[in-house]
Amino acid sequence: MKVKIINRDYTMLLSGQLISNFGNIFHSIALMWIIYEVLETSSKVGLLFGLSTIPAIIIYPFAGSLVDMFNRKYLLFFCDFTAGINALILAVLAHYELLSFFNLLIILSFESILFSLLITTQSSLTQNLVQKSEYMKANSIQNLLRNLAQVSLPMIGAFLIAQFSSGLCFFINALTFFAASFFTLNIKTYIYEHDKVNDFLEKFKAGINYLKYNFYIVKFIIFFSIYNFIVFSTTLLIRILIDQKDLGVKIFGGYETIVALGSITIAFFITRLKNEDNDASMIKKIKLIMSLGLFCKTMAFFFFSFFPGKSGVFSGALFNGLGSPLLGVMFFAYLQRGIKKSYYGRVISIVFFLSEVTKPLSYSFFGYLADKISINLVLLIDSIGLLTLTLVFCLLFNLKITSINPRRVVKNI
Repeated sequence: MKVKIINRDYTMLLSGQLISNFGNIFHSIALMWIIYEVLETSSKVGLLFGLSTIPAIIIYPFAGSLVDMFNRKYLLFFCDFTAGINALILAVLAHYELLSFFNLLIILSFESILFSLLITTQSSLTQNLVQKSEYMKANSIQNLLRNLAQVSLPMIGAFLIAQFSSGLCFFINALTFFAASFFTLNIKTYIYEHDKVNDFLEKFKAGINYLKYNFYIVKFIIFFSIYNFIVFSTTLLIRILIDQKDLGVKIFGGYETIVALGSITIAFFITRLKNEDNDASMIKKIKLIMSLGLFCKTMAFFFFSFFPGKSGVFSGALFNGLGSPLLGVMFFAYLQRGIKKSYYGRVISIVFFLSEVTKPLSYSFFGYLADKISINLVLLIDSIGLLTLTLVFCLLFNLKITSINPRRVVKNI
């Protein structure tokens, strides 16, 4: 049976994600702003973000086994609803000015655990609701809708912070999570299929073996983990740059808006791309699009470093927005196309784990570096690193799409 890309259940999933993304945009703007106000130094901010990601690093390798063991719809409902409660607690603490390094660490650590499950579950459930040939379009539609919300909302969030408080943004985020959980419950046709292997440790070992016998996937992920190390702290560095240049919170909101506009443009373009049934043609298309994404990210950091005023921030934001979906959409389309559904949750959680390991390193390293040397120099170091990765990817890195069999070793080409 042919499944339309926008079927009822996939629309429910998209609607829930879109609404929760409204709140997440307010949340991210308010969080970065209030944390820097409370902690005052970039090294402390970097340390906080670094430490708060450690619980997710511990959970991620096992998150996929949990996703594959339980009903994905109900697990996603649990994550959304609990994240709403966590955001509500943050709103209360912010309103009464009770935030400190310690309670922020607890809240953000719990948030990272929930998001490790939520992201894995969302990606896995998408694979259940959309047919294989439409994964690229499904991911690009998600990216498009997410960034449509981000066009105006960062400026609205910046206005709410300036006129009221960060606590109001956190409260709105809590409400959107509760709304998203309602949409998740309205997914009707998804049927949970019980796996023959119900033992948690056995499932985890099977996921490890899956990657062991298909190590070319791991090489692919390691490469992009290095990329993530460079770009994870981008928002933190831009926040520091705006503070040092005394540009104000509205410029920070404008930065986020322009990033979203760039992402919308590219995500819409990707939805118009013709599907390729031929693997060789698909490989060429994926590599070309990812190469363009790396180039755009490189240009973004060059603008940040050489033109650190308002024009440089906005120009860099545009290239940053153009690059994100070029990399993100094709990255997940490649994995979803090649990994079997019964293994996807476990494999993607290990993928997220390898990526997440770089977060505390990135926040801590670049946060510390920004306290010791010029922020312009830090951004220049990032741009040189991205340029090197772009050249390596274009010249040396080969992709492969295959029908993955856990009993057969597939060598990289």
